[in-house]
Amino acid sequence: MKKKIPGWATFLIVFFLFLTAGLAGFATYLVLKQKWEKLQEPDNNTPIVYNKKNSAAEYSEGISIKNEFLEIEEYPYAIDYDNNPKYFFGIEGLELLSREFHKRAWYGPEIIEIPKITINKKFTNVNTNQVNGFYTPDSKEIALFTTEIVRDKNGNIRKVDNLRNDIKVEMVLPTLVHEYTHHVANVYNNSGKLSDPNYSNELDYKLSTNIHYIATYANNIKFLKEFKSSLFYDETYKPITNLPNWDIGNKSIFSYPNSLYKSFSARELFNYANYTNIENPEKWNSLNTTEYTFNNTYESPIKFSEPVESGKIEYLYSFEELIPREFMKMIYSTSKRIAKSSTNPNGILYFDKVDDYGHNYGIHLTAYGEDSLRNLAFKPKSLNSYNVKIAAPNWVFDGELKQFRNIYGQQIYPATENNVQLKKFYKTFLDLFGYGQTISYMGYKTIFNNKTKNSDYENIRLGGYLSNNGIDSKNNVYLTYEVGTKTKNVKLNLFNTNFTTKTKWNSFSEDRKYNPSILNKPSSMYAYYSNLINIQDIKKSLIGDKEFKYFIWQDKNNNGDYDADEKVNIDFKKEFNIQNEIQRSIINSRKSFEIQKNTKALFNSHILKLNYEKTTDTLGQEIDNYYYSFVKY
Repeated sequence: MKKKIPGWATFLIVFFLFLTAGLAGFATYLVLKQKWEKLQEPDNNTPIVYNKKNSAAEYSEGISIKNEFLEIEEYPYAIDYDNNPKYFFGIEGLELLSREFHKRAWYGPEIIEIPKITINKKFTNVNTNQVNGFYTPDSKEIALFTTEIVRDKNGNIRKVDNLRNDIKVEMVLPTLVHEYTHHVANVYNNSGKLSDPNYSNELDYKLSTNIHYIATYANNIKFLKEFKSSLFYDETYKPITNLPNWDIGNKSIFSYPNSLYKSFSARELFNYANYTNIENPEKWNSLNTTEYTFNNTYESPIKFSEPVESGKIEYLYSFEELIPREFMKMIYSTSKRIAKSSTNPNGILYFDKVDDYGHNYGIHLTAYGEDSLRNLAFKPKSLNSYNVKIAAPNWVFDGELKQFRNIYGQQIYPATENNVQLKKFYKTFLDLFGYGQTISYMGYKTIFNNKTKNSDYENIRLGGYLSNNGIDSKNNVYLTYEVGTKTKNVKLNLFNTNFTTKTKWNSFSEDRKYNPSILNKPSSMYAYYSNLINIQDIKKSLIGDKEFKYFIWQDKNNNGDYDADEKVNIDFKKEFNIQNEIQRSIINSRKSFEIQKNTKALFNSHILKLNYEKTTDTLGQEIDNYYYSFVKY
């Protein structure tokens, strides 16, 4: 007699049959869904725009509906099978990217020259598989690409709609800050003429075959000198004993046999990339026979796969590239919201790439992470936690720098005070920006409207920094000068700055504690840029064809008229000392003028300089006279 199956057993059998069928169906659905949602190459026709400036006047004056400077134009990273564009950020993501840039990047009045940021725009002759971004000195556009983030090793585009916007921002923001720093260098470091005593052609330019660029290549003398001495790119700390290889790291740091830093110092790499005459030229022959790598220890969580060749060194250690790379190592940091731990580089230097289906398809090494990893030597401390040393002394943080020993076991960084190199490098960049100068910037009028760019070199704007003690940013602030019997009031557009830096390499962005007060400068100041000023008006206002006389005031009662108690005090003696300390010219010239032989731009290039001379008053008493001169450059 057959045994009857209990009802509960029948129920379980039926339940599990349905469950198995359901799971199989769901798995089939996921497979088919991924197949159906296979993404196609994007077009270049459907951008979305955040913070769009809607008129020529807004482009000219820098006005924006969000009170933010950056207009960001994003193109799709893919097209789905229904022909719908897929955007990496979308409007909400672009808003967060803009907000985080304004919160974390260093910028002053030079930001007004940036017309827009583009993301995933296609360019002729640009392989977006090989670059994450670039800056164009002529147009001053910054282009960013997410190609590397959304593609796997086979080139397939992955769907990343569900990736959190704050993580997307952390992946892309380092590239944006890096490229913006190229803009800063173009405005303040590279645009001087070789006839200007503040600039020199000490370095050789090896990144271009353009003879005009090579012939006019210039760097600010003070900035170059202090950059090198802050990062062991010169012989400031060379021991008296004159030992060879004095700045190469101790062998105990390395476990990779062919680590580049095990054989070459950062100083040697800098010299190779920036000078024609290099020391020990025979040493460099080993680049052709040895596969050097930027890996320092086997225990590093990330490995560089490509061997190092001479062209790579000439690019990475060129002064042009080192400016943003070393700057980023000093100031950039990830948010606490993202990073899992300050001792785990995942979430700080790199990110796992995970698509919408939960598949991990690689890692994304950020611009900041790549440059830091070349310096770092990791030793595991515990799971996902590391002890860190540096493989080369081009570093500014005491925690690792004071532990660095050369091949002889010597401590080549002799500082007994805290953060000496960090303070030196910090000041180097503050001075480049002109922080503390009432007038530190001069630019020219450029209007970007739709797809056209028009430059009117006869109109300039001034910029600089004003004390935020005693000035209410709600008041209109003006720079006033006289042209004949007419008074010209030029509106100054004020905004806050954030010239802070971190004190540890793995500090979070919320913990950037150092501000300019550690260098006996104001902890914060307003930056400003002026509305446009006609060059001919300035020339007509000059006293004795040389002196540009002005004053700055805030309209406290909002009546549009200047009252005696509204004048902003400017200590011109202090200004003169700051100018001599910074040693950077205030010019509206840009390097692209000379390269393109833009005669109209060069004809209207001028320099604004604060001068000092002893004069006598009507009673014959000797007095100090400080005045600004405005002459052709």
